[in-house]
Amino acid sequence: MRLNTQSYNYQGYQVIKRSLKKLGIHSTIHYQASYLVTYIPSLSMDVLCSKVQPYILLSMEYKLA
Repeated sequence: MRLNTQSYNYQGYQVIKRSLKKLGIHSTIHYQASYLVTYIPSLSMDVLCSKVQPYILLSMEYKLA
C-alpha cells in the first residue's frame, strides 16, 4: 500500500515512519518521480487494517482490500 506523502520532506517522512513503527507497522520510502512516498508492505497490512478498521466508514472499507 502506498501512502501519498509527496508533500512531506525527508524529516516529515521519518516522523511518519517512527509513528507507524510504534504501531507495529513496517514502512519504507519510495521515490515517485522526485517525491517521497511511504510504502507499507503486504506483510504489515493485517496490522494496519486491524488498527484502522474501527475508524473506517462502511462505504470506504473496500479501500483496505
